[in-house]
Amino acid sequence: MLFCHSPSGTVVPCSSAGRAPRWAPVRRVASAMLVGLTLLGGGAGVAQAQSACTVPLASSESIVRFLTQATFGPSKDEICRLARLVAREGSEAEGFEAWIDEQLRLPVTPLADHFDPDSGNLQHARARRFAWYEAAVGAPDQLRQRLAFALSEIFVVSDKDGTLSRRDGQVGLQRYYNMLLKGAFGDYRSLIGEVSVDPVMGHYLSVVRSQAATAADGPQPDENYAREILQLMSIGLDMLRPNGEPRLDRDGNRIPTFDQDTILAFARAFTGLNYDLGEPDDNPCRGWGGRGTDFTRPMVLCERYHDADEKHLLAASDRSAVLPAGQGAARDIEDALDNIAAHPNVAPFLSRRLIERFVTSNPSPAYVRRVADAFNASGGRLGATVRAILLDDEARSERIANRSYAGKMREPVLLVTGLWRAFGGSLAGLDPRVAAIEPFGQAPQGSPSVFNFFQPEFQPAIDTTGERLPAHILSDGLYAPELQVMTELATIQTHNDLRLLIHGNAARVPLAFDDELALQRQGAGPLVDHLDQLLLAGTLSDALRLALLEILESPASNRDWPVRQRLYDALYLVVTSPEFAVQR
Repeated sequence: MLFCHSPSGTVVPCSSAGRAPRWAPVRRVASAMLVGLTLLGGGAGVAQAQSACTVPLASSESIVRFLTQATFGPSKDEICRLARLVAREGSEAEGFEAWIDEQLRLPVTPLADHFDPDSGNLQHARARRFAWYEAAVGAPDQLRQRLAFALSEIFVVSDKDGTLSRRDGQVGLQRYYNMLLKGAFGDYRSLIGEVSVDPVMGHYLSVVRSQAATAADGPQPDENYAREILQLMSIGLDMLRPNGEPRLDRDGNRIPTFDQDTILAFARAFTGLNYDLGEPDDNPCRGWGGRGTDFTRPMVLCERYHDADEKHLLAASDRSAVLPAGQGAARDIEDALDNIAAHPNVAPFLSRRLIERFVTSNPSPAYVRRVADAFNASGGRLGATVRAILLDDEARSERIANRSYAGKMREPVLLVTGLWRAFGGSLAGLDPRVAAIEPFGQAPQGSPSVFNFFQPEFQPAIDTTGERLPAHILSDGLYAPELQVMTELATIQTHNDLRLLIHGNAARVPLAFDDELALQRQGAGPLVDHLDQLLLAGTLSDALRLALLEILESPASNRDWPVRQRLYDALYLVVTSPEFAVQR
């Protein structure tokens, strides 16, 4: 439980000041399956001060669950602030809506510039990741930060590319991410416009310096970006109904959204893009032969290498599918992006992808339809879309959350940020050139391919019969994308690394446990209730509760270290549990 002020002014446990009934224990999709992370830090930092709640948390479990979905993890201050909003607005629904409205109005917190021009490639990579965690853990615009992270897993670029792993590439990757942050609440069409001319994307998917075919055996337009913007960033492979389900032809077969001719047409439309080398003569074709790169400015257009012929695009779009010959590179690209953005698949495709990143891996068709309607009604604004995702009954209903297939696995980075934000973790005082924040199996903008760390339709081949699910995930048509990065090694590594994060936190990202130690001295029960509420939104199972009580009540002296050690052990047991691994 958290501390709150009672009407008389005394500090009391929030549960005694009025608390919603505890959820019944829920069954989990995965037991010990977590995605690993490694964090090695240099230097010492000062943990953020912890403060008690100033109002009773009458519905703390619902508040914690909402913040788990909408942020990089509930912090004690944010729980209390949202509780005050709920009290002020008169209901949870209105309080959550007011919180989202506040978040939509907050200015952008860009990733900080920690790059040292005299450092090597490894230090630049560390500086970029450090800046990312710094914002994820401490930035006030949490909803924007969380949405930008989701978008980065759709509009994928990665430092696994050799060029982007070097100093200039790391600077470009951070600039690209800041672009996603800036456009996170804006309209989809504007965002794909910026993505399409970004030099990092131009390099990563090889559209930069793609040119019109000059002969059958000569250079040909590069098809890479054309294929992936259609397949992964906008409409997907199959025609969709407004609820995200595939459309079928008369024979019951799925209907493809595009074919090879369509890919080639878009590839031709995207020809002529070049790095902006900032030459004095302002020649957009400068360096076309492969000399010079620049990841700091949007790409420019070289008409000389653009395909000027007629192009036939997506016929199902509400915008013209034919690009007339001779209208120029700029107009071709704008019209091609308009053609994509106006396709009927965009709303359900993106809605499902974002639902999967915020709420659940298995949304109902009705949920997808409602979010897609909100996307369309707003003119494709992503802020309005995520608002609809978080306020929908399927996201907020405890009844639906208790279903065996509800929720999603937490990604590795969300395990880390959730732990840090819950206990006031601060990166202040750490040296970004030394602090190697390296999640095992996942790092921001570090996916192994354009397909991200995991694919949305991934169905692990694991037996989930009995208590976990009614049958195999595959046979039930369910998905568990995050489990694609799970291996036996990752599970073991995760448990080892989480232990380091907790037991050795003073030498890495320090955590503040003042409240927890005070509760522990009052007895094991209050501390277990507190950890249940703060980390698990009230979903603690009976088995885990008994295990925690056994650890905390074990015989030990009254010296500080044994008391703190038992707290560390209990916390470790919580964050390696299925209850914490699965976000409900």
